[in-house]
Amino acid sequence: MFIFQIIATIIVVCILVYAIIKKLNAPTTLLCLGLIILAITSLISGTSVMRENTIGNNFLDLFEYIANQFSTQVTKSGLLIMSVMGFVYYMNHLKASNLLALLVAKPLKKLKSPYIAVLITILLGATLKLFISSHAGLTTLLMATIYPILIQIGVKKKTAVSTVVLCGAYDFGPACPVTNYVVKLDEIASKTNIIDFFIHWQLTITLMVIFTIAIVFTLISIREDKRDNSISEEIQTQDPKELGIPMFYAIFPIIPLMLVFIFSKLVVGSIVISVTAANILAFVLVFILDVICKKDKKKAFNETEKFFEGMGKSFGNVIVLIIGASVFTAGLNSIGGITNILSLLSQSSLGGIGAIIVSTFITFFTGVITGSGVAATYTIVPLMPAVAEVTGISVLKFVAPIILAGGMGRAISPISSAVIIASKMSDVDIMDVVKRNLIPVLAGFMVLIVSCLIIL
Repeated sequence: MFIFQIIATIIVVCILVYAIIKKLNAPTTLLCLGLIILAITSLISGTSVMRENTIGNNFLDLFEYIANQFSTQVTKSGLLIMSVMGFVYYMNHLKASNLLALLVAKPLKKLKSPYIAVLITILLGATLKLFISSHAGLTTLLMATIYPILIQIGVKKKTAVSTVVLCGAYDFGPACPVTNYVVKLDEIASKTNIIDFFIHWQLTITLMVIFTIAIVFTLISIREDKRDNSISEEIQTQDPKELGIPMFYAIFPIIPLMLVFIFSKLVVGSIVISVTAANILAFVLVFILDVICKKDKKKAFNETEKFFEGMGKSFGNVIVLIIGASVFTAGLNSIGGITNILSLLSQSSLGGIGAIIVSTFITFFTGVITGSGVAATYTIVPLMPAVAEVTGISVLKFVAPIILAGGMGRAISPISSAVIIASKMSDVDIMDVVKRNLIPVLAGFMVLIVSCLIIL
């Protein structure tokens, strides 16, 4: 039975990988696989997936379970993610995110060496990722702002576009939906909060990864550009004033993060605001200021629909993926193979270290084949509390590298939306971007594993 469970788990994972490679819809694939597995295990065991909460029929309980997952995930993490993405969408519409990116890009014009600019761009872009949580959104903004500047100062196209993609390859920080999802899980929420997790479990290893990728990428770009015979182009950049909005609008995208930091145990102490509330409050503040500043009050009022439109799109793109992943995870857990595999790892000479390496690598690889750090992280993280219990290692030491690994894998995925957007906007072949980013990302991944094992 032990071996059968492991074999069955491997088969299920292979089916998932095959479906993803064939570009089948990820949420539907996860949901269907999870439903089929739960149905089979329920039939074999004769027990309901709802256990004591059964409605009286094991078959109908399968769909009751999915309904409960919709309700649970929307309540726990759905509203949080929708509020974050709604605010991001609203900021993009008001061009506040564009203005922020333009102002950050301005100092780069003064640099004489193109490769110093490349290095600094990755570091500044990674900092912007704290405020603009969407990799695709940040890539779009930087392609319209910093990319032209890099081209103007002599950076080759392949290097410039790959630089932009690498800016958003890190899921971290209090405003990151993935980080918030992980910290909100019951087993993890009891051990930490979003600020403590960011400072004590994310910040150091993330900085090491970012610096590693930036340095390795810069060195590789110097070598590769010498082989590139293409002629550098000149593109006219946009002046911040051309956006037609006040300069202080650049502060708007940062407001939620400022609120979360100020009203936290780290600063005020007596008042702690949630990320969801911070985004809603920021939305209200920006709305009021926008109405005051614009002559057309009706237009400013109606533009708030973009916030709700962003919330709706995040539900269709992200929340359903979380629900599908949760059902798939429940299916894998019902087989018992994952626990058995990691139990074997914990009993080997590698023990918990091996479990951390394997789980982080699986997340990284899933990010590569799905093009989504969300899919990778949301599928694997719910399994980690059980693994941590088996290995005797804090669950936080498992999830910290996993969160980063999914986003890093996304940066070398040919089906990643950020890679596709950057490639199309620059007319650079997608595989050229993937190849240019491959070694730096792998180097960053190795540093992630080592730093996690040593520092955390």
